[in-house]
Amino acid sequence: MPCRFYGMIEFRSQKEHRSGAKQGIRALLFGTALLLSAAGCAAPEESGTEVLVTEQETGEEYDGAVAASVTDVELHLKVLCQYESADYEDLSFDVERQEIESVFVKEGERVEKGQLLVSLVSSDSSDQLRQLQYELDRLKLQQKAVMDEMEADITEAIFEIAVAEGQSVSQMEQREREKEEAIRESYRHTLEDLEDRITFAEQRLNRAKRGEEDHQIYAGISGIVTYVRTGLEGSKTQIGKTVITIMDPTNMYFIADKPEQAAYFTEGEAVDLEITTGLSAGTYSVLPKLTENAEGEPQLIFLLQGEDAAAGSSINKGTRASITLEIGRREHVLAVPLRALHKAGDKCYVYVVNELGHRITRFVEIGLEGDDYVEILSGLEEGEYVSIG
Repeated sequence: MPCRFYGMIEFRSQKEHRSGAKQGIRALLFGTALLLSAAGCAAPEESGTEVLVTEQETGEEYDGAVAASVTDVELHLKVLCQYESADYEDLSFDVERQEIESVFVKEGERVEKGQLLVSLVSSDSSDQLRQLQYELDRLKLQQKAVMDEMEADITEAIFEIAVAEGQSVSQMEQREREKEEAIRESYRHTLEDLEDRITFAEQRLNRAKRGEEDHQIYAGISGIVTYVRTGLEGSKTQIGKTVITIMDPTNMYFIADKPEQAAYFTEGEAVDLEITTGLSAGTYSVLPKLTENAEGEPQLIFLLQGEDAAAGSSINKGTRASITLEIGRREHVLAVPLRALHKAGDKCYVYVVNELGHRITRFVEIGLEGDDYVEILSGLEEGEYVSIG
């Protein structure tokens, strides 16, 4: 019976030709030898020699290979976010190189709006404030005394007109109006002068108070003190340098870096959030919510829930955290490591390693691309080895 040989003509990429001319020569000699062997057999019943063409890489062995196996393929989404507050304030002084005398709060303490937090070493401004306040009070007392005196003069004049005889009611009312107008006119300049002096005194007092406020810091909101600069007492002020931060713990949240990830969450369905560093490290229960920022742009936020909400005051503003979601899973499916998969346009392929250690290109159809593995729908069999090198 005549024998028939199927020669294997090997095609190689341009890159491989550049990387090894010797391998190309060996492949050519190998294919030629097979053809010569076929020619030496008994005459075939059919004319011509059948040649099987395959896409194959030969002449090189690879140590890194794993078998396609049945396993679970999982895909997770990691959402990165940062702790922020809708209502917080960073407090600083508006004067330079003044000595800080007293700090009245500590980190973690609750403060109320208007509460004194920090003061500088007292200066002559306090005495000036007291003097200006005294002058203003004295002017207001003088103004009241003059007005009381004017009203008394008007009352007395009206009484005298009322008891006079020989006048009708209309004549009496006319005389009363004229007399009242005359008396008020006689006091007008004095009262206007006092009003101007009071206004000027109030302006001076307000300017002095603003200067005094530069020497003290008050809480602008009610909340929790989350930051007090170390070594504050006895140090010198720097304009604009934050010395205390207050945040409202009832209005704090984690904000996602990518608001478009909101599609993976269900509003009202709690998820776990993880902080990996710092004193607040741990796992927290949060609720997702899609809102808008001040500019009207969408933002994805997460609100602390239940017992974890009380712990929110101990988390520093700016703390980074993450939420990990499973967004895909295939159980008991044929899979290979993700790094074994290659892509060329819309096609996917792997390098199958045969018993000789040679890599053979094999196109495959894939399903779920997971974190570490990719699901193989067709093109491979369980136990076949693929290159991961």
